[in-house]
Amino acid sequence: MTWSLLRVAAFVVAGLAVLDPSLMSSRHSRPLVSVVADNHAGERLVVDVERLLSKRFTVVDGMSDASSATVLVGATVPREVATAGVPSFAVLPNATQPSARITLLDVPTVAPVNSRVPVDVQLSVVGAAGRNVEVDLSIDGAVVSHSSAPVRSDSSIVVLQSAVMPEQGAHILQATARLTGSMVLDSAATLVDVRSSRLPILFFDARPSWTSTFVRRALEQDARFTVTHRMLTSRGVSNTSGPAPASLRDVEALGDFATIIIGAPDQLAERDFAGLEAFMRRRGGRVVLLMEGRSSASIDRLSGVQRWRVRQLAAPAPMTDAAGRGVLRGREFYWPTALPSDATLHALNVAQDSTRRAIIWSIPVGAGQLTMSGAVDAWHHRDDPGGFDAFWSSLVTGLALAAPEPIDVKISSRLLVPGDEATVRVAMREPLLADGDIRQARVTAMLVSPTDSAFVRLWPDRTPGLFSGRIVAPRDTGVYRLTVTSGAERADVPVVVRPTVRGAGEDQRPFVRAFVSSRNGASIDESDLSRLPDLITAAVQPVSRVESWHPMRSPWWIVPFALLLGLEWWWRRRNGHA
Repeated sequence: MTWSLLRVAAFVVAGLAVLDPSLMSSRHSRPLVSVVADNHAGERLVVDVERLLSKRFTVVDGMSDASSATVLVGATVPREVATAGVPSFAVLPNATQPSARITLLDVPTVAPVNSRVPVDVQLSVVGAAGRNVEVDLSIDGAVVSHSSAPVRSDSSIVVLQSAVMPEQGAHILQATARLTGSMVLDSAATLVDVRSSRLPILFFDARPSWTSTFVRRALEQDARFTVTHRMLTSRGVSNTSGPAPASLRDVEALGDFATIIIGAPDQLAERDFAGLEAFMRRRGGRVVLLMEGRSSASIDRLSGVQRWRVRQLAAPAPMTDAAGRGVLRGREFYWPTALPSDATLHALNVAQDSTRRAIIWSIPVGAGQLTMSGAVDAWHHRDDPGGFDAFWSSLVTGLALAAPEPIDVKISSRLLVPGDEATVRVAMREPLLADGDIRQARVTAMLVSPTDSAFVRLWPDRTPGLFSGRIVAPRDTGVYRLTVTSGAERADVPVVVRPTVRGAGEDQRPFVRAFVSSRNGASIDESDLSRLPDLITAAVQPVSRVESWHPMRSPWWIVPFALLLGLEWWWRRRNGHA
């Protein structure tokens, strides 16, 4: 009867396959681990981390809400990791290997068409003494500038360059740093909004002034400026060009300009200075006083200087900026004996006894800025290479661009990856700087693309005229514009969305260690990478789940069925029944 039992068993297997019974089982799932690299992490290190973790965990590249743990690769904390609530770990690159990290990329966010803008690149270089660090600047992928600086020790290096902005629109300016003879080590990018509008500048001379004349000629030759001037030649007679206001006392008329440059300021009356002060405080405008060796009570009150000194040298002497670069030359200097504590130096002269004379400097006046120039006869040496014209064009450009617009829009980051968030700050100049207690403003904001638009919610702050909000980068890459309107005023700034964005960032190892420690994690060096899986296993409990299991849905059920039928046939044949 053995063969009959084998046949019954075979039919039982076939019957189970037809009935498809389900069984309940408890299983341990592989924890899901997110690996997030900062902008400066080496690709090789990221690959090594993911390969090691994939042996024990399910690894996902980038943040995931379903992750049981997060692993940060690099020496900074990316924005998307800052809100992680799961155990977090960090893999820090070895600091002993030669490296060059771009910690600062300082470029004007707005520039006129075809203008040359200064670019300051600050790098932190480690382990590369005796080599050179090379920096390339590119605009929209095309290299426009190259420079090289020697590395003498582990330190911070500042590389000063410049770039000519192309046609109107949003352009990505990228700095790439490498050590001589090695692969590219780091890069950082920023966005520059190139506009076709010119910067409005007013020259107002209380009497004919050589200094003012040659500064004005330097700016008139610069396509970035629209220059208007009024020169009082005698009582009731003036020489003008453009729609120059008749008086500095008409604050409303002065509001059309970003910067006002005054020649022979010692000839102005107190009421003129009251108009200039209102222009700075209520308009946020910039005022430049071209001193000629004489002051007045009004100048002293506005500048905060009590005593001045004047010196005429036998031979021309150089003036340098705060970084030690030569900018001007002159023989006659006019400077304060005590510089205001909140002053910013633009040009100074170092005497033979090492005394530093502040020749050209600025101080804030309300929301505006007052710039004092004591380079009395620098115009005599305006033909020096890279001197007079270049200095004044650069200085006035910076002043004019810093003057607040009717609507000032700032975004925490204008280069975003899809899904990233950025904070928006909007400042309305009129209610923010207006006198009186009643200050109101209404704004509307939209994120606009060539094919679509979406409203952006802005919330008023406690200070009248200030609003804040946030935007989420769309999934579709491209150039967007955040447009803010209030009545007849309008402002817009570009926002570029692309898959990979590298911004400048400092090495934040202490902060990274504190961050992962606060989230029940730990930080390890690259050389100690093998410990990472055990650290994650200890912090993350495996998740048990109960599952319905259908064993007869597996094609392997046919194996015992065929085996039982084969044994039944073999048994019957052996006993002579087949």
